[in-house]
Amino acid sequence: MGMSERGQIGRLSEISQPDFVMITMIGLSHLSTLGSREAIASAKLEITEGLAKDGELYFNGDEPLLINKVDSFEKPIPHVRFGLSSTNDYYAEDIQVESDGVTFKCRSNQYHIPIIGKHNVINALAAIAITEKMGLQPAAIKAGLNNVIITGMRMEKIVSATGITIINDAWNASPVSMKAAIDTLIEMKGFSNKIVVLGDMLELGYHELEYHREIGRYLKSDNIDYVFTLGILANEIAQEAEKHFPSGKVKSYQNQKELIKAIQDVVYPTDVILVKGSRGMNLEKVVEGLINR
Repeated sequence: MGMSERGQIGRLSEISQPDFVMITMIGLSHLSTLGSREAIASAKLEITEGLAKDGELYFNGDEPLLINKVDSFEKPIPHVRFGLSSTNDYYAEDIQVESDGVTFKCRSNQYHIPIIGKHNVINALAAIAITEKMGLQPAAIKAGLNNVIITGMRMEKIVSATGITIINDAWNASPVSMKAAIDTLIEMKGFSNKIVVLGDMLELGYHELEYHREIGRYLKSDNIDYVFTLGILANEIAQEAEKHFPSGKVKSYQNQKELIKAIQDVVYPTDVILVKGSRGMNLEKVVEGLINR
Protein backbone atom coordinates (compact mmCIF):
# COMPACT_ATOMS: atom_id res chain seq x y z
CA MET A 1 0.00 0.00 0.00
CA GLY A 2 1.69 3.21 -1.14
CA MET A 3 0.88 6.84 -0.35
CA SER A 4 -1.38 7.06 -3.39
CA GLU A 5 -3.62 4.57 -1.59
CA ARG A 6 -4.01 6.71 1.52
CA GLY A 7 -7.49 8.15 1.54
CA GLN A 8 -8.74 5.62 -0.98
CA ILE A 9 -9.68 3.27 1.88
CA GLY A 10 -12.14 5.84 3.14
CA ARG A 11 -13.77 6.16 -0.27
CA LEU A 12 -13.94 2.39 -0.63
CA SER A 13 -15.54 2.03 2.78
CA GLU A 14 -18.35 4.30 1.62
CA ILE A 15 -19.09 1.83 -1.18
CA SER A 16 -18.91 -1.43 0.75
CA GLN A 17 -18.18 -2.67 4.24
CA PRO A 18 -16.50 -6.10 4.04
CA ASP A 19 -16.93 -8.75 6.71
CA PHE A 20 -13.16 -9.22 6.87
CA VAL A 21 -9.90 -7.71 5.68
CA MET A 22 -6.45 -9.28 5.57
CA ILE A 23 -2.85 -8.09 5.90
CA THR A 24 -0.16 -10.68 5.17
CA MET A 25 3.10 -8.83 5.78
CA ILE A 26 4.88 -5.54 6.35
CA GLY A 27 7.86 -5.45 4.03
CA LEU A 28 10.20 -2.73 2.82
CA SER A 29 8.88 -2.26 -0.72
CA HIS A 30 7.25 1.13 -0.04
CA LEU A 31 9.99 2.79 1.99
CA SER A 32 10.72 5.31 -0.76
CA THR A 33 7.22 6.77 -0.36
CA LEU A 34 6.21 6.03 3.24
CA GLY A 35 9.60 6.30 4.92
CA SER A 36 9.50 3.51 7.52
CA ARG A 37 8.03 0.08 8.23
CA GLU A 38 6.01 1.68 11.02
CA ALA A 39 4.40 4.05 8.51
CA ILE A 40 3.73 1.15 6.14
CA ALA A 41 2.00 -0.76 8.95
CA SER A 42 -0.13 2.26 9.83
CA ALA A 43 -1.10 2.79 6.20
CA LYS A 44 -2.08 -0.84 5.73
CA LEU A 45 -4.16 -0.84 8.90
CA GLU A 46 -6.21 2.07 7.54
CA ILE A 47 -8.15 -0.62 5.71
CA THR A 48 -9.84 -1.51 9.01
CA GLU A 49 -11.75 1.78 8.81
CA GLY A 50 -13.92 0.17 6.14
CA LEU A 51 -14.80 -2.96 8.10
CA ALA A 52 -18.40 -3.90 8.74
CA LYS A 53 -19.62 -3.46 12.31
CA ASP A 54 -18.87 -7.06 13.23
CA GLY A 55 -16.03 -7.49 10.75
CA GLU A 56 -12.76 -9.27 11.49
CA LEU A 57 -9.15 -8.42 10.77
CA TYR A 58 -6.92 -11.29 9.62
CA PHE A 59 -3.23 -10.52 9.92
CA ASN A 60 0.24 -12.01 10.12
CA GLY A 61 0.78 -12.65 13.81
CA ASP A 62 4.53 -13.07 13.33
CA GLU A 63 4.85 -9.33 12.66
CA PRO A 64 5.40 -7.38 15.93
CA LEU A 65 4.50 -4.06 14.30
CA LEU A 66 1.02 -5.31 13.43
CA ILE A 67 0.51 -6.93 16.83
CA ASN A 68 1.46 -3.75 18.68
CA LYS A 69 -0.69 -1.49 16.53
CA VAL A 70 -3.74 -3.78 16.65
CA ASP A 71 -3.40 -4.07 20.44
CA SER A 72 -3.28 -0.28 20.71
CA PHE A 73 -6.55 0.37 18.84
CA GLU A 74 -8.85 2.55 20.92
CA LYS A 75 -11.77 0.43 19.80
CA PRO A 76 -10.81 -3.27 19.77
CA ILE A 77 -11.39 -5.07 16.48
CA PRO A 78 -12.09 -8.82 16.36
CA HIS A 79 -9.07 -10.40 14.76
CA VAL A 80 -7.51 -13.69 13.74
CA ARG A 81 -3.75 -14.23 13.59
CA PHE A 82 -1.92 -16.56 11.22
CA GLY A 83 1.80 -17.30 10.91
CA LEU A 84 4.56 -19.78 11.60
CA SER A 85 4.65 -19.21 15.35
CA SER A 86 2.47 -21.42 17.58
CA THR A 87 1.14 -18.26 19.27
CA ASN A 88 -1.09 -17.69 16.22
CA ASP A 89 -4.64 -18.90 15.75
CA TYR A 90 -3.57 -20.62 12.53
CA TYR A 91 0.01 -21.87 12.42
CA ALA A 92 1.98 -24.50 10.51
CA GLU A 93 3.59 -27.64 11.88
CA ASP A 94 5.79 -30.33 10.32
CA ILE A 95 6.78 -28.13 7.37
CA GLN A 96 8.45 -30.20 4.65
CA VAL A 97 10.14 -28.44 1.74
CA GLU A 98 10.00 -30.67 -1.33
CA SER A 99 11.11 -30.38 -4.95
CA ASP A 100 7.54 -29.78 -6.10
CA GLY A 101 6.36 -27.52 -3.29
CA VAL A 102 5.77 -27.50 0.46
CA THR A 103 3.75 -29.79 2.73
CA PHE A 104 2.62 -28.78 6.24
CA LYS A 105 0.00 -29.38 8.89
CA CYS A 106 -2.46 -26.88 10.30
CA ARG A 107 -5.08 -27.74 12.91
CA SER A 108 -4.43 -31.47 12.43
CA ASN A 109 -4.99 -31.29 8.66
CA GLN A 110 -2.17 -31.83 6.16
CA TYR A 111 -1.87 -29.46 3.20
CA HIS A 112 0.34 -29.20 0.15
CA ILE A 113 1.07 -26.16 -1.99
CA PRO A 114 2.78 -26.64 -5.38
CA ILE A 115 4.92 -23.56 -4.83
CA ILE A 116 8.61 -23.51 -3.97
CA GLY A 117 9.58 -21.79 -0.73
CA LYS A 118 8.80 -22.19 2.96
CA HIS A 119 7.75 -18.53 3.14
CA ASN A 120 4.73 -19.29 0.93
CA VAL A 121 3.24 -21.27 3.82
CA ILE A 122 2.21 -17.98 5.43
CA ASN A 123 0.06 -17.10 2.42
CA ALA A 124 -1.44 -20.59 2.52
CA LEU A 125 -2.29 -20.16 6.21
CA ALA A 126 -4.05 -16.90 5.40
CA ALA A 127 -6.09 -18.70 2.74
CA ILE A 128 -6.99 -21.50 5.16
CA ALA A 129 -8.14 -19.04 7.82
CA ILE A 130 -10.29 -17.02 5.40
CA THR A 131 -11.84 -20.01 3.62
CA GLU A 132 -12.73 -21.66 6.91
CA LYS A 133 -14.54 -18.46 7.88
CA MET A 134 -16.42 -18.71 4.58
CA GLY A 135 -17.54 -22.22 5.51
CA LEU A 136 -15.29 -24.40 3.36
CA GLN A 137 -14.37 -27.84 4.68
CA PRO A 138 -10.73 -29.05 4.92
CA ALA A 139 -11.12 -31.35 1.88
CA ALA A 140 -12.17 -28.44 -0.33
CA ILE A 141 -9.38 -26.23 1.04
CA LYS A 142 -6.81 -28.96 0.41
CA ALA A 143 -7.99 -29.34 -3.18
CA GLY A 144 -7.81 -25.61 -3.75
CA LEU A 145 -4.32 -25.22 -2.33
CA ASN A 146 -3.06 -28.28 -4.17
CA ASN A 147 -4.10 -26.69 -7.47
CA VAL A 148 -2.76 -23.20 -6.87
CA ILE A 149 -1.24 -21.63 -9.96
CA ILE A 150 1.08 -18.68 -9.45
CA THR A 151 1.83 -15.98 -11.99
CA GLY A 152 5.10 -16.16 -13.90
CA MET A 153 8.43 -15.00 -12.50
CA ARG A 154 7.42 -15.69 -8.89
CA MET A 155 9.63 -18.55 -7.68
CA GLU A 156 8.90 -20.19 -11.03
CA LYS A 157 10.85 -23.42 -11.46
CA ILE A 158 12.22 -23.94 -14.98
CA VAL A 159 14.39 -26.77 -16.25
CA SER A 160 16.32 -25.89 -19.41
CA ALA A 161 16.89 -28.28 -22.32
CA THR A 162 20.42 -28.84 -21.00
CA GLY A 163 19.11 -29.83 -17.54
CA ILE A 164 19.90 -26.66 -15.61
CA THR A 165 17.29 -25.80 -12.97
CA ILE A 166 16.41 -22.11 -12.79
CA ILE A 167 14.25 -20.47 -10.13
CA ASN A 168 12.85 -17.42 -11.89
CA ASP A 169 11.85 -14.90 -9.21
CA ALA A 170 12.39 -11.83 -11.37
CA TRP A 171 9.00 -10.23 -10.76
CA ASN A 172 10.08 -8.07 -7.85
CA ALA A 173 12.48 -7.86 -4.90
CA SER A 174 12.84 -6.44 -1.40
CA PRO A 175 15.27 -7.36 1.37
CA VAL A 176 12.65 -9.60 3.00
CA SER A 177 11.67 -11.45 -0.17
CA MET A 178 15.28 -11.75 -1.33
CA LYS A 179 16.32 -13.42 1.92
CA ALA A 180 13.32 -15.75 1.69
CA ALA A 181 14.28 -16.72 -1.87
CA ILE A 182 17.89 -17.35 -0.81
CA ASP A 183 16.65 -19.53 2.07
CA THR A 184 14.55 -21.52 -0.39
CA LEU A 185 17.56 -22.08 -2.64
CA ILE A 186 19.61 -23.29 0.33
CA GLU A 187 16.86 -25.77 1.29
CA MET A 188 16.76 -27.31 -2.18
CA LYS A 189 18.52 -30.67 -2.35
CA GLY A 190 20.12 -32.77 -5.08
CA PHE A 191 22.18 -30.12 -6.88
CA SER A 192 25.94 -29.86 -7.40
CA ASN A 193 26.21 -26.07 -7.18
CA LYS A 194 23.84 -23.36 -5.99
CA ILE A 195 24.14 -20.04 -7.81
CA VAL A 196 22.44 -16.74 -7.03
CA VAL A 197 21.94 -14.02 -9.63
CA LEU A 198 20.73 -10.89 -7.86
CA GLY A 199 19.72 -7.54 -9.32
CA ASP A 200 19.02 -4.13 -7.84
CA MET A 201 16.24 -3.82 -5.27
CA LEU A 202 14.56 -0.54 -6.19
CA GLU A 203 12.47 2.02 -4.28
CA LEU A 204 14.04 1.35 -0.88
CA GLY A 205 14.62 4.97 0.05
CA TYR A 206 17.59 6.58 1.78
CA HIS A 207 19.05 3.36 3.19
CA GLU A 208 19.06 1.44 -0.10
CA LEU A 209 22.82 0.91 -0.11
CA GLU A 210 22.81 -0.61 3.37
CA TYR A 211 19.90 -2.91 2.50
CA HIS A 212 21.95 -4.28 -0.40
CA ARG A 213 25.05 -4.69 1.78
CA GLU A 214 22.88 -6.58 4.27
CA ILE A 215 22.05 -9.13 1.55
CA GLY A 216 25.76 -9.49 0.82
CA ARG A 217 26.39 -10.32 4.47
CA TYR A 218 23.43 -12.73 4.48
CA LEU A 219 24.97 -14.88 1.73
CA LYS A 220 27.22 -17.65 3.05
CA SER A 221 29.85 -19.59 1.11
CA ASP A 222 29.05 -22.83 2.94
CA ASN A 223 25.66 -23.11 1.21
CA ILE A 224 25.97 -20.84 -1.86
CA ASP A 225 28.66 -21.60 -4.46
CA TYR A 226 28.54 -18.56 -6.76
CA VAL A 227 27.19 -15.02 -6.45
CA PHE A 228 26.48 -12.92 -9.54
CA THR A 229 24.98 -9.43 -9.41
CA LEU A 230 23.58 -7.02 -11.98
CA GLY A 231 23.25 -3.29 -11.40
CA ILE A 232 24.82 -0.43 -9.52
CA LEU A 233 22.99 -1.11 -6.26
CA ALA A 234 23.49 -4.87 -6.47
CA ASN A 235 27.21 -4.23 -6.76
CA GLU A 236 27.01 -3.43 -3.04
CA ILE A 237 25.83 -7.02 -2.50
CA ALA A 238 28.85 -8.30 -4.38
CA GLN A 239 31.32 -6.09 -2.54
CA GLU A 240 30.06 -7.28 0.82
CA ALA A 241 29.88 -10.96 -0.23
CA GLU A 242 33.45 -10.85 -1.55
CA LYS A 243 34.68 -10.36 2.01
CA HIS A 244 33.71 -13.90 3.00
CA PHE A 245 33.59 -15.87 -0.28
CA PRO A 246 36.54 -17.61 -1.98
CA SER A 247 38.28 -15.62 -4.71
CA GLY A 248 36.48 -15.73 -8.05
CA LYS A 249 33.15 -16.90 -6.61
CA VAL A 250 31.57 -13.43 -6.57
CA LYS A 251 31.21 -11.35 -9.74
CA SER A 252 29.38 -8.11 -10.47
CA TYR A 253 28.14 -6.83 -13.83
CA GLN A 254 26.33 -3.89 -15.39
CA ASN A 255 25.64 -5.60 -18.71
CA GLN A 256 23.20 -8.50 -19.12
CA LYS A 257 25.04 -10.19 -21.98
CA GLU A 258 28.31 -10.19 -20.04
CA LEU A 259 26.48 -11.56 -17.00
CA ILE A 260 24.87 -14.38 -18.99
CA LYS A 261 28.23 -15.33 -20.54
CA ALA A 262 29.91 -15.41 -17.12
CA ILE A 263 27.20 -17.68 -15.69
CA GLN A 264 27.38 -19.99 -18.70
CA ASP A 265 31.12 -20.38 -18.13
CA VAL A 266 30.64 -21.96 -14.69
CA VAL A 267 27.21 -23.63 -14.71
CA TYR A 268 26.64 -27.38 -15.14
CA PRO A 269 23.42 -29.31 -15.87
CA THR A 270 23.34 -30.50 -12.26
CA ASP A 271 23.28 -26.94 -10.88
CA VAL A 272 20.41 -24.72 -9.71
CA ILE A 273 20.28 -20.96 -10.27
CA LEU A 274 18.15 -18.41 -8.41
CA VAL A 275 17.44 -15.24 -10.42
CA LYS A 276 15.90 -12.38 -8.43
CA GLY A 277 15.68 -8.60 -8.67
CA SER A 278 13.24 -5.73 -8.96
CA ARG A 279 10.91 -5.58 -11.95
CA GLY A 280 12.85 -2.68 -13.46
CA MET A 281 15.96 -4.82 -13.84
CA ASN A 282 14.33 -7.07 -16.49
CA LEU A 283 16.09 -10.16 -15.17
CA GLU A 284 13.71 -12.39 -17.10
CA LYS A 285 15.99 -11.67 -20.06
CA VAL A 286 18.83 -13.27 -18.12
CA VAL A 287 16.61 -16.31 -17.54
CA GLU A 288 15.83 -16.46 -21.27
CA GLY A 289 19.54 -16.24 -22.10
CA LEU A 290 20.35 -19.14 -19.78
CA ILE A 291 17.48 -21.28 -21.08
CA ASN A 292 18.47 -20.72 -24.70
CA ARG A 293 22.20 -21.30 -24.22
